[in-house]
Amino acid sequence: MENWIVIVALMIIVGACICEGVSQIGSYIARRKAKHMEITTPDSVEEEQSLDLKNSLKTMEQCSTESERISMGVYCAREAYLRKSLEDFTKIVSVCVNINYHLGGSVTDQGHKNTTLLHECIKDGAYDFAKVLIEHGADPSIGVSRSWELTEYEAKHASPLHSAVQDERIELVQLLLDAGADHSAVDGDGYTPLCVAVRNDKIAIARTLLAGGANPSQVHDTVKCPLLCANSAAMAKLLVSKGADVNMVMGNGYPLLSMLIYDGKAAIARYIFKEYRLRFDLRDKDGQWLDRHPLIVAYRFNEYDLFKELVEFSYPNQLGAWGGIQETTVEFDSYEYTRVLLKRMVRLGLSVDSALLYCAKSRRMQEMLVQFGVDPTIKSPEYGKKTPDEYMVHVNRKTVWRDLIERAPSIVAEHQRKLLAEAVGLEDEPAPLKRRM
Repeated sequence: MENWIVIVALMIIVGACICEGVSQIGSYIARRKAKHMEITTPDSVEEEQSLDLKNSLKTMEQCSTESERISMGVYCAREAYLRKSLEDFTKIVSVCVNINYHLGGSVTDQGHKNTTLLHECIKDGAYDFAKVLIEHGADPSIGVSRSWELTEYEAKHASPLHSAVQDERIELVQLLLDAGADHSAVDGDGYTPLCVAVRNDKIAIARTLLAGGANPSQVHDTVKCPLLCANSAAMAKLLVSKGADVNMVMGNGYPLLSMLIYDGKAAIARYIFKEYRLRFDLRDKDGQWLDRHPLIVAYRFNEYDLFKELVEFSYPNQLGAWGGIQETTVEFDSYEYTRVLLKRMVRLGLSVDSALLYCAKSRRMQEMLVQFGVDPTIKSPEYGKKTPDEYMVHVNRKTVWRDLIERAPSIVAEHQRKLLAEAVGLEDEPAPLKRRM
């Protein structure tokens, strides 16, 4: 009996050992299999990319003509770019015949057929891909082609630098400048990259372009220059500090100051002439550009406050633009504008031209001119040696005094009385009220 018990116990022990051995063998086989799979099974994505690269290179090799090799090379590079495979992209670009090839209909399915692969990378902000292209000979200054009608986007992003500036990508701006991009190129609207940055008030990008050699005084297409694009005093200050010429004359003959007023940028004009007033001489020595004078432009656009400030910083000369502006304001019966000019002349101790009386269109204007010292008895040869009174009768001007010579003394006396009252702070006493009885 005891022997049977021993035999059963031994059998149980042996069974347990066999089970443990089988378990260990199974575990070992599983580990070996896993290790084998780890070694021999590649990542599916890497395999796909490797296959794409292999197919691209094979397709490029099979091209029979130079033009096919060029277009196919750019096509394959773009496909790698769209897959965002920088490794494949780099390898394909390195064997491309001409990476500056414009995309065209055979390469891109997008609307921008006149651009290059560098344009597209810059547009998308793909710094690493753009860097690869430049390192392999992509032209950082390349423009768009004219093979197809330009889209609005292509017109405004004419060069890679325009794209980088337009999209406010300062790192790409620096990359292109370091590669020698042409900062003087213009887009379809005639603006340089600096003009675009200035117009968008992007001071950091404008500063980068200026540091890269952009000309702050470059004028294109008659009137397009950085200062004229400025929309803030801070930007104008930056441009002037980097050498922008505040005294420049545009291709149409207008001074910069006049063009700023003309474009409705009175705040920039005010900042420039106040900050740099000692550099301005608004006199017109030859009298040939009255219509372009800053004062007349401010007057025409009804910038009264700016007009007053300009008068304070200008130098009157009756033979040139100043005299012409006075005549214009009197002739159009612009009382307040004329008064500003006359007061400035009195402060400078200058005499007012009595011939202005012939241009007056209202009694109020006549009276003001007399108050500022004009002589109503003048007989100008330019007006047939007639007095202003006689001339007004001659032209049948009914809205003016025709007896100004007689009225002048009382007009002057009344004006002097008011000046004296203002000087001593007197006011006319109100008439006393009648008491009721």
